[in-house]
Amino acid sequence: MWLARIPIRVGYNRKWGSLLTHRLHARNALGERHEVEYNLDLVLALGLPVSGEVWQAPRVESEQTEVLQLLDAHGINGSQPFIAVHPWSSNPIKQWPVDRYRRLIRQAVQDLAIPTVVIGGAQERERVGAVLPPGVPVANLVGCLTLGQLAALLQRARLLISNDSGPMHLAAAVGTPTIALFGTPDPSTGPRRWGPRGEGHTVIWKPSMEAIRVEEVFEALKERFAHIR
Repeated sequence: MWLARIPIRVGYNRKWGSLLTHRLHARNALGERHEVEYNLDLVLALGLPVSGEVWQAPRVESEQTEVLQLLDAHGINGSQPFIAVHPWSSNPIKQWPVDRYRRLIRQAVQDLAIPTVVIGGAQERERVGAVLPPGVPVANLVGCLTLGQLAALLQRARLLISNDSGPMHLAAAVGTPTIALFGTPDPSTGPRRWGPRGEGHTVIWKPSMEAIRVEEVFEALKERFAHIR
């Protein structure tokens, strides 16, 4: 920005902070507020107004037909209640053990009769087998969705269960409630800073992902689905 002669350069006073015209002391690592609010401080530094309202993405209409066709091909009527499960994270530390996801999915389908869709990127195609419980009907859409289709799918889902991940934030942005799993003792990586933004989400936060039991996630699922079925 300095080399480009941009006259106003706003940022946190770290690393190359001397090249900025407006510098803020970085408090993000304290994890006291959401990352969105920390970033809005950069706007406030310019004396500009900001809104505390939670932004919601507009409804994705163009991909709705494609998503309905994909769901139908996997035996799910797009108008019936279903949940989505995203079992992965780009950071291994944020990963809930896949065998626990497998047990949770089995219980959701067999005990609660909830149609379940598993989502993920193309890089997870080779790993999805470890998540799918044998003999249990689950819609496997891992590696099958564009970003627009994923947004459309999440808009139709009644709930998303996920680690801290991109799909978790996308679900929050399109207005879909989440059960978000966080396993960290450090507030800088916890849900106060990185959790799903907005109302209506259930966050399970423990010192480690290993400390999160299948039973408590299943109970949270039963409670949430009883109200949205």
